[in-house]
Amino acid sequence: MQQSNTKCIGDLLRKMVKEEHWDEGLMKVRIFATWDELLCGMTIPPMPLEEAAAQTTMKKFEGRVLTCRMRSSVMRTQLQFQAVRLRRQINERLGGQYVERIVLI
Repeated sequence: MQQSNTKCIGDLLRKMVKEEHWDEGLMKVRIFATWDELLCGMTIPPMPLEEAAAQTTMKKFEGRVLTCRMRSSVMRTQLQFQAVRLRRQINERLGGQYVERIVLI
């Protein structure tokens, strides 16, 4: 019987992400995508993902703080009242405590 040196593609990708130090960048992408998804459901009726993503003109994640510049001051004010809930939902979806605070500008 011939011995095989096969590995699961998922294991190889995880190893590569870790070795190349891409995990922080990938986490930012996941946080930003989750933010856009949550904004979809914040309006009545819910807005499409592309439209929700366009409401945030700048996103930055640094030092466990998610900073977002909103296109609309009305939306920014509404989101400020829900920032704690949004932070909790982002962390729940990502399965960890990644975002400690949300700053809306």
